[in-house]
Amino acid sequence: MKSLISLSILCIALLMHPPHTIHLKDSSCNTLSAEITPYVNGEVILKLKCSIMEDLLSEILSTHSLMKICRVDALENVYKVNLPDGVDPVEISKRWEENPFVEWAEPNYIYRIDTKPNDKAFSLQWALSRICAPDAWSIETGDPDVTIAVIDTGIDYDHPDLESNIWTNPREDLDGIDNDGNGYVDDIHGWDFVENDNDPFDDNGHGTHCAGIIGAVGNNEIGISGLCWRCKIMPIKCFNSLGYGDALNISRGIRYAVDNGADVISMSWGSTIPSNLIRDAIEEAHERGVILVAAAGNYNSTMKVYPAAYKDVIAVAATDKNDKRANFSEYGYWIDVSAPGVDIYSTLPNDNYGYGKGTSMACPFVASLAALIKSKYKDATNEQVESIINSAVDRVNSRVYIGTGRINASKALRLYPTTAKIYSPCAGDVVRGDIIAIIGTAERNYTLSYGKG
Repeated sequence: MKSLISLSILCIALLMHPPHTIHLKDSSCNTLSAEITPYVNGEVILKLKCSIMEDLLSEILSTHSLMKICRVDALENVYKVNLPDGVDPVEISKRWEENPFVEWAEPNYIYRIDTKPNDKAFSLQWALSRICAPDAWSIETGDPDVTIAVIDTGIDYDHPDLESNIWTNPREDLDGIDNDGNGYVDDIHGWDFVENDNDPFDDNGHGTHCAGIIGAVGNNEIGISGLCWRCKIMPIKCFNSLGYGDALNISRGIRYAVDNGADVISMSWGSTIPSNLIRDAIEEAHERGVILVAAAGNYNSTMKVYPAAYKDVIAVAATDKNDKRANFSEYGYWIDVSAPGVDIYSTLPNDNYGYGKGTSMACPFVASLAALIKSKYKDATNEQVESIINSAVDRVNSRVYIGTGRINASKALRLYPTTAKIYSPCAGDVVRGDIIAIIGTAERNYTLSYGKG
């Protein structure tokens, strides 16, 4: 989804580099958003300096007649006050603390656990902490009913850190018959469009690496943790052992994902040459409610890379450990958002693990975040999920545009699904003048940020 105002047979390379606004502090993983208060609405807890008759307490505090005061059991001189609608717990606590009879008063603050997994190599996964994944996991770790299709070089579906999260076709049996009538015989775990068979095993490593970022099993005491601990990963092999695939097979892979129930499609590949065939498949997928995410490319330029540059796709640039633009990442008005893409530790074929870098690694972080949001909000539309991802971000350190910011999973899971659209100007339009008309719609309150560009 483009968000900034301002092949016959085509070979497409993988994009792995060679061997509404919410008001939070940037990079803050433990701060609640403006949409969720850090305390129980309508409640204040206070402690008196000495015992007092309860019937005198209302008079001393000059409370409203609609307030309800209750002594807190087992705590000496501590009371809970239920406030009427419209009374701010913070402000009235400050006022009551000025009372000579009150030792302290405060809102009934909310605390939550910070969920860190026990995966042995979690400490090597700097990116998960950077995007506030441990805090996000206290809210949502993924729903097995949500499926992310990985269109890539295949996946090592037997990898011990992936196998329990690999999608299984519920309508197919391994019996040489196309039980579900989808045109693919025995497609138990997806399809290999390169060899046209039912074994989408990874003979390159790229697809398995992306799959681990998305959905390596979390908290299983081995290896790493994906951002989605429990969502299902659908292996769709459209790229050969050298990392190349053609537009025909890719378009078939996209349609296979859609027809077989994928909620999200992750595409860590691209070309500077647009394909009508792939574009049509992308448009159909988006119309059917699928969330599409793609790597922006590794040319260190503003050159558009497809499918990321299509309007229905979330284009993902790459950042490093310091939230700077990775020196290889694409940039420009057509980028939607950025995510970590340097020194990313993930799964590799044959039960291995290793590091990778590229917008190929940034893309699956965004795809898995989309799946987490979809897990929490089952009825959210693809446009609502896209809006959340693009809104719930932290600032990046970049002199060029790499989207609205670097994703923050914790913020994203604290936003309610809504949609804001700008119809005019369109992405890439050049506008001049002291007054610029901006036409759009929003379901809730939104802040529109703009600047010279």
